[in-house]
Amino acid sequence: MFTRKDRILLFWLILAGLIGCAAGVPLSIAVLNDPAAGGPINPQTIWLRALMEAMFLLAPASVLGLWLGKKMDIARISDRVYSYIIPSITVGLALALPGLAGRFLFSEGDFGPGMSNPTALDWLLRSLSAALTEEIAFRLGLMTLFVWMIRLIIKKPDFDKPSLWIGNLLAALVFAGAHLPQVLSVDVPNWSLVVLIVVFNTLGGVVLGWLYTRYCLLAAIFAHFIADFVQHVIPRLI
Repeated sequence: MFTRKDRILLFWLILAGLIGCAAGVPLSIAVLNDPAAGGPINPQTIWLRALMEAMFLLAPASVLGLWLGKKMDIARISDRVYSYIIPSITVGLALALPGLAGRFLFSEGDFGPGMSNPTALDWLLRSLSAALTEEIAFRLGLMTLFVWMIRLIIKKPDFDKPSLWIGNLLAALVFAGAHLPQVLSVDVPNWSLVVLIVVFNTLGGVVLGWLYTRYCLLAAIFAHFIADFVQHVIPRLI
């Protein structure tokens, strides 16, 4: 099933997922400790949840994505940095713009209880966490699975390219939905913000999926990190 090179790559993917889950813990604690978010909370619960996510979500996504992606020749994990560095930076900066605009259009409370508590360091770690965990889960894992399922149903070679875009869109919609729970947890959700989050995260997910298939998974991870860093960390440092 896997060559020695594949097993080494899988090890690094699982390790990256574990690091990503751990990096997101400080922000989760800062948010969930807020009484408005149901806090205080036992930090051990958050650490245990992160470990479970790494073991039962990201590890299977890594195995599945690597295996199916190899069969369909779409799972390039790494490539020469110079081939994707400029596209990744460009995409990352472009994806950050809606988030920066949202900081002027909406209050911190609209984004969910406790969202004003995390520090710049918390957000820096969370930016790394989201880039690693979400790209492994949604691009390598879910998008690859969707493409495989589509090709399993429609067995036409000339449909291979459309299947990439359909799988990309489906994964992007799930990706957008994953960003809603915190916003919907407020007593009266701001529905304008909910719609914008769905639209922009769907579009962002599609672009990140394009980076994944056009270049490699690291290109999507790098762009995702830049987008989150610019919209969450830099404003707090300023």
